[in-house]
Amino acid sequence: MSLIPRRLATRVLIPITLLVTVLAASLGPWAVPGPAEAGLSGIRVDRTAFSPNGDGVRDSVRVTWTLSPAAESLRVEIRPSLQGTSGTPLRAVAYGPLAAGTYGFTWDGRDAGGAIVAEAQYTLFIIELTATGGAVTNGLGAAASVLDITPPGVPTFAERLDGVDTTAAFLQVPGTAPRADTAIVFNNGFPADTVRVTAADSSFQAEVALVEGPNAIAAKAFDRAGNSSALSPAVTVTYRNTPDIRFVRVAPFEFSPNQDGRVDTTKLTVSIDAPTTRLRVEVRASVPYLTGTTFADTAAVLRLYDAPIGEGEHVFPWTGLDSTGTAVPDGNWFFYVQAESAGVDGTPHPGRRVSARTVVDRVAPPVPAPEAGTPTSTTRNTITLRGNTPGADSVLVSRNGTVAARPTGPKWTTTSSLILGANTFTFEGVDRAGNRSGVSGPFVVTYEEPIGFHAPERFRATDVFEVNLTKTARSVRIDLYELSGRRVRTLAVNQLGQRYELPWDVKDDLGQTVGDGPYVARATVTYEDGTSTTTTAAVVVAK
Repeated sequence: MSLIPRRLATRVLIPITLLVTVLAASLGPWAVPGPAEAGLSGIRVDRTAFSPNGDGVRDSVRVTWTLSPAAESLRVEIRPSLQGTSGTPLRAVAYGPLAAGTYGFTWDGRDAGGAIVAEAQYTLFIIELTATGGAVTNGLGAAASVLDITPPGVPTFAERLDGVDTTAAFLQVPGTAPRADTAIVFNNGFPADTVRVTAADSSFQAEVALVEGPNAIAAKAFDRAGNSSALSPAVTVTYRNTPDIRFVRVAPFEFSPNQDGRVDTTKLTVSIDAPTTRLRVEVRASVPYLTGTTFADTAAVLRLYDAPIGEGEHVFPWTGLDSTGTAVPDGNWFFYVQAESAGVDGTPHPGRRVSARTVVDRVAPPVPAPEAGTPTSTTRNTITLRGNTPGADSVLVSRNGTVAARPTGPKWTTTSSLILGANTFTFEGVDRAGNRSGVSGPFVVTYEEPIGFHAPERFRATDVFEVNLTKTARSVRIDLYELSGRRVRTLAVNQLGQRYELPWDVKDDLGQTVGDGPYVARATVTYEDGTSTTTTAAVVVAK
């Protein structure tokens, strides 16, 4: 059965399949056999209800069908569904001949005389005929729609809604809309929500986003036929945007108020979404004292702010002193924040409490130093320094009085370039709170460039072979051998120069990592004049 607007639900509606059966039986001897393949299919109606009232909304209904094969003649009849096939149709339209294909008929709700028919369910019959006017067997189809021009009732809201004063940003709006299928709820003239109307009791409920101040809420009802009610009288709901804390943020999280000019202050940023008559910002101890992860619900050690304040972000610095000007001990401390809100009757109410932890830390990390075995001289122009400095988050590495690197720790590694001669290094540990250790050193590393072929005795994948010459060469080649005499790798540089560095990743010519142990390195230097020299050195691979 087709869907029907609820206002016609009490009427007796006839299933289309029954109508088709009755019509076929009533044709009696008028029906003549047609081709075996004759028939109608794909019969559809574009709307189950319509309202031919001239408002431009669902003013007509259209039925479509597929004809296969071609028909000599075809007739569309419109009858009240309760009437069935008896009597004269309200309207009839004949077509023919028609080729196979898809066709349609639009009905504007009027009878043969041009008058709009009464509200009811109507059936549109499609009958295939022969050239002599006889009905073709299997050439019958039907579809139904409801003609409905009565608008639904004007929606009403629950009595308690008018005059509501609320601090909630969203409001549930209940109401009723008799004989309607949907309702649109408006706020200050703009659509706020579209909802279905419950068939059993005509009720609906919408959710409306409120704006600050008065909100004029009204509704309009609609049915499936396209009829709409008048806009309901508006009810007024007042929204008061009471303040709420959006977020609090502490930066830096750790600080060292020791008056050394480095990270002596931390800052609390508070964001609120509306002006407040009272914002409280306090510093409180942690529970357990200095080590806890929650704040003490007791008197504050310091009140940073207690006054009205506007909407937006506000910053409150803390220098690590309590209300008497005494420095607090190292450990965990909490910022406590509360924004006062006003009730609908104007009575102040304490708002939500928010907290944020910070750490006071005045303890300097230990003095860092490079690991034992760091060379004091080298023939390479870089040096890798390593160390372990518990308590430090980074290490300031200075070379000849200038900071050259800041590796992170506590386990740290850095590679520094060298200048010819003495390179003086010092080290200073730094933690997140800004504390610094004493300066260690000086550690002096001398960079030399001796003439000849040089290789580290203990060779790692980050090491290089060095060749320093007194005259210009055009190429350098290094062949690496196992002690058995098997060659494992060849390194070569083909360019003019007097100083060469040839790195070896301790892999053979096939890309496989060689084993630990001794190897022989043979360097062949070819000079500009075509002469060459060969030098041999021993290295031990130690990965």
